[in-house]
Amino acid sequence: MSAPPRPIDLHRALPGYVPSRMEDLGTEASAGPARVLVKLETARFGLPSFKVLGASWAVARRVARWLRPSAQDVDDMAALRAALDRHAARPTVLAATDGNHGRAVAWSARQLGCPSEIFVPAGTARSRTDAIAAEGATVHVVDGDYDETVAAAATSAASPDRLLVQDTAVAGHQTGVEDVVAGYATIFDELEAQLPHGAPDPLVLVVPVGVGSLALAAARFLARRVSGGRLVTVEPTEAASLKRSLKLGRPVSLPGPHASCMVGLRCGSISADAWPELAAATDLAVAVEDDEADAAMRWLAGRGIVVGECGAAALAALRQASADGRITALLDGSGGTAVLIATEAPTDPERWRAVVGREPF
Repeated sequence: MSAPPRPIDLHRALPGYVPSRMEDLGTEASAGPARVLVKLETARFGLPSFKVLGASWAVARRVARWLRPSAQDVDDMAALRAALDRHAARPTVLAATDGNHGRAVAWSARQLGCPSEIFVPAGTARSRTDAIAAEGATVHVVDGDYDETVAAAATSAASPDRLLVQDTAVAGHQTGVEDVVAGYATIFDELEAQLPHGAPDPLVLVVPVGVGSLALAAARFLARRVSGGRLVTVEPTEAASLKRSLKLGRPVSLPGPHASCMVGLRCGSISADAWPELAAATDLAVAVEDDEADAAMRWLAGRGIVVGECGAAALAALRQASADGRITALLDGSGGTAVLIATEAPTDPERWRAVVGREPF
């Protein structure tokens, strides 16, 4: 009996698949004991973030089940599209987003010839909504913050032919969030192969957190490693719902609107599905200010690494926690390897230009 397909099987079968690259920043990046590497999730299938890994796996799984309710195994988008071509209709795929997730869902739906509708909060940068529309999606602007936008998308998914693909749990709705999390495993499958020979343990993963799906995938990866590791999360100070929840010992929401420049991270609530595992797995939760993310973005740009605000947040967290001794304490004073997950390229080039002082590309 053959093993079930993994998300990386589907991703490898997509045209243009290449592993995201890893850069060595040495110890200068943290001014601490850890050797620092950064995994650059800035270009996946022509999209500027890691989100397409979760979206493509989740869209394929949800559409396959819509087409064949008993379907479980999906490893080829082209074969699934051919099956849809033989069918009389196609479902509409929906998502709420601050930018990258929605664009990734729209891109994934387009690979299957499915229409998509993407819901965005009011005030979303025009560059982000234009990029979503360019993937063939209908864009709906919601007069509210991210959490209200998620609710609006869920309400719109009221019929069996309207499939919500969301990276957070929504009470009373199927969202495919577990499939989104599973899709992100490709990042960590690649990472394991890319770690330099002889890289010192423990492995510290520094992961930006919006609703927590990427951090959940990171936690599951660390749990599988024989030598284990440490999970460090980073959020904007004003939307640090995971950090606040960990302090109180229960999930809490931080109402918006949130104005942080780290647009993809300004989510006021941690996914209910992610919370139990993150509560157990998070070794250190860090909250950073916008100016810290901007400084990290400039530091990376000075070394030829072009990432957006959310992507730079991981370095900002590492630098903050190294400066006050928390990383040293986490490592018991010894060395280790810290891997920063830089989650996006600049998705608002105008702001990047203003912060860094040059063109991003």
